[in-house]
Amino acid sequence: MSSYESLPAWYRDQSYRAYHEKWFESTLPALFLDELAKSLQEERTVAEIWQEDGQNAGFLWLGFSVSPHNRLIATLHNLTVAPNFQRRGIGGMMLQAVESIAKRSKAGILRVETSIENQPTQAMYQKAGFTVARLLYEKELDNS
Repeated sequence: MSSYESLPAWYRDQSYRAYHEKWFESTLPALFLDELAKSLQEERTVAEIWQEDGQNAGFLWLGFSVSPHNRLIATLHNLTVAPNFQRRGIGGMMLQAVESIAKRSKAGILRVETSIENQPTQAMYQKAGFTVARLLYEKELDNS
């Protein structure tokens, strides 16, 4: 499940609890697991649950693909830190681990995406040396 904070504002028009319940009742968990399973067929893919004091503190999923220009791209599909473990540096440690894995795998690019509104995550990525590579624009349409 992607980080709630990384979603666009229109998606977060409800509380986290309501979003969480709706997410689990939808087809999204199955789609997420299907994508993860397909990704795990690539031998370099990494999917890890991070623990702190015997509790699940976070999850990361790093996948790999080859660009049309024959460059290996590592894509951080998911880096989520459980709410009660945030602001302890765990996300930064996870990001460092991801970068090390990508380098060992000979990736030329490490890519990650987050919401324009997710300032804490953006700050973490900028601190780690990431730069903005492209912008994705959305327009909410009134189809009621």
